[in-house]
Amino acid sequence: MGKRSMPNSFDYFGVKVTWLCQSGFLLQFKEKNVYIDPYKAPEDAPTADLIIITHEHYDHCDPTTIGRIVGPETRIVASHSCQRKLSMFSQLTSFVHPGDYPSSKYFYLKTIAAYNPSKPFHPRGNGMGVVIPINNRNFYHAGDTDFIPEMGWLKDIDVAFLPIGGKFTMDVEAAAKAANTIKPKVVVPMHYNSKDDIKADPEQLRPKLADGIKLEVLEPAVAEI
Repeated sequence: MGKRSMPNSFDYFGVKVTWLCQSGFLLQFKEKNVYIDPYKAPEDAPTADLIIITHEHYDHCDPTTIGRIVGPETRIVASHSCQRKLSMFSQLTSFVHPGDYPSSKYFYLKTIAAYNPSKPFHPRGNGMGVVIPINNRNFYHAGDTDFIPEMGWLKDIDVAFLPIGGKFTMDVEAAAKAANTIKPKVVVPMHYNSKDDIKADPEQLRPKLADGIKLEVLEPAVAEI
């Protein structure tokens, strides 16, 4: 038998979750489209209602992709570190810091810290994670981060998007500790296997998760170039 192909999306209580690639996701609910870190997007990607950018690195903040999915009613919430790269979208954008509670039409967000305590790639205060409530469910996108104490402040998370690739972010071991601290209903691995130095097997996360936490492994919807 051939290798079973993985889906690139799943449904969580009416919210369609699609992994674009790297740390990029599309959340869809009742014709509303929320993008997080859309580094790449399919050619037929729908126009965004909300775009969230966790930090300024090229594989998270890509003005070209944003330009393809932005519309006149789109609102963007981005880390303050993205101001220069997103200057052409400044009229649509709220630039925020970790700890802010930005709102945009139908969406009321909570941002938290995302950083490397002992590595130089993501300084504290530069990037952010974000909690997105949709349909009475809380979706947490960690951004590029290691396992940090602030994750212990999170409550009532339903779906957590956690990096597992190591080097720039958490590896599988640290992501398991993060998941078991946050206690979401579902964990979705991200930020792995796009480059040689962030290779990881997401299935290694499964036996490390506490009872009641489901692992949802997805295939990227678009190839990273």
